[in-house]
Amino acid sequence: MQTAPAIPQSTEFFQAKQPCLPLRFNGTDIYASQRNGPYTLTNVLLTDESGATLVTQQALAVYTTAPYLYTDFAPNRIYLPLILR
Repeated sequence: MQTAPAIPQSTEFFQAKQPCLPLRFNGTDIYASQRNGPYTLTNVLLTDESGATLVTQQALAVYTTAPYLYTDFAPNRIYLPLILR
């Protein structure tokens, strides 16, 4: 398993009744790393900030993706053929 590029720390706020928390990753960073997956989501820390900040959950190796190719995250490139009349 390859080590993906370091993803910057992210803070997301959600309510306790929300069933899912969307996580977004920069595909350009993955492409620039030139490392194929699978990728592992790790070092996840959940805190309760309703009062003093309290750690409520901490986990390593939370999720592993399918074996994506880094080229799947290539920036969109448009090819416009030259047409002569």
